[in-house]
Amino acid sequence: MRSLALVLLAFPTFPLLSPLLAPGIAASAPSLVREEDDTPLMKEMEKLDAAMELLKRSVLDPAQDAKSLEQLAIAQQACVASKSMVPKMAEKTPVAERAGFVTSYRKGMVAVLVELANLEAAVLDGDRERARSLWKKLDGMKDEGHNTFTEGE
Repeated sequence: MRSLALVLLAFPTFPLLSPLLAPGIAASAPSLVREEDDTPLMKEMEKLDAAMELLKRSVLDPAQDAKSLEQLAIAQQACVASKSMVPKMAEKTPVAERAGFVTSYRKGMVAVLVELANLEAAVLDGDRERARSLWKKLDGMKDEGHNTFTEGE
């Protein structure tokens, strides 16, 4: 087993196979995500995405309103933190277009924040149909934003 582990350490596929190895070896495996890709903006977006995933079903269930409101607070906080950050793609945007790119990103995040507040109001009102519609709108905004402001990240 030890020699197999040494051979696998030499190959880039090792992180994919590491769960098959001894736990101590797997724990020391390099991550598939490079640390430089784990930007503060990416961390906030992960919080927002996780909250949205939980909201997908919780907004439909009155018994989960407290959970929905908690997740909405997390999503709103992540959105507020994200809107003043600059996407990595801005570095690759021509200098003459960069300010407009960053402004467009920020305005998009403001629009997301507004819709998150609208979703919160729908949950507080108990309007499940509107809450579901707003969740779908936010999900579409996510796809649109990722297509515009990321390179498949």
